[in-house]
Amino acid sequence: MRARERVLALVVATFALGAAPPDAPLPRFDRGPVHTVLVVDGQPFLALGVQANNSSNYPAVLPTVWTALDRVGANTLEMPVAWEQFEPTEGQFDFSFVDALLEGARAHDKRLVLLWYGAFKNTAPSYAPEWVKRDGKRFPRMRKEDGSAHYVLSPLGRETLAADSRAFAALMRHLREADPQNTVIMVQVENETGSYGLARDRSPEADRLFNAPLPADLAKAIRVSGTCSGRNASW
Repeated sequence: MRARERVLALVVATFALGAAPPDAPLPRFDRGPVHTVLVVDGQPFLALGVQANNSSNYPAVLPTVWTALDRVGANTLEMPVAWEQFEPTEGQFDFSFVDALLEGARAHDKRLVLLWYGAFKNTAPSYAPEWVKRDGKRFPRMRKEDGSAHYVLSPLGRETLAADSRAFAALMRHLREADPQNTVIMVQVENETGSYGLARDRSPEADRLFNAPLPADLAKAIRVSGTCSGRNASW
């Protein structure tokens, strides 16, 4: 539950940038005497959720999605929003699917949990825009030991982080304006990072960081004393 609370905290913090109507309190988690409770519209909310197929994140498919939710008695839909559909051209955001999703959810009395598929999904950049996938210099891939490119975007790519962050921030700003009634109750950021066939990035920058001493703030957070690096450690 703690991970979900952190996700909701991010959503709450982003929505809080704008004023919500006083009759639409932000969703939150409350710690009760027995267990943690999800609160929506000021009341405990039991999410009877269904996750749609990743390929269902297009307006034309939504009618069958709502029918399926009604058939099983679900009150919440978990649906991906892909970076590639949200920002097909750099700097130009397409809100059409998000708006269709909000409209459909309200019409069918459902709540939404959005999954942001950005630079990573199932380890791969499958849902990143073409302008990201095609520019290996600006948005570098992880490197194998022989220097060749791996399929995964490097977590050290500063431009990758910046571009993904800008798109996600644009999504949250739009939700703040388009969803004052909080049809969206949670957002999961990214999904299933990692890599297959390569334990870590082997680029020169990655090697430098791997062999450097453990950052002091990280050492403090994990309660490690002494120094630690990738190749040797003292505790």
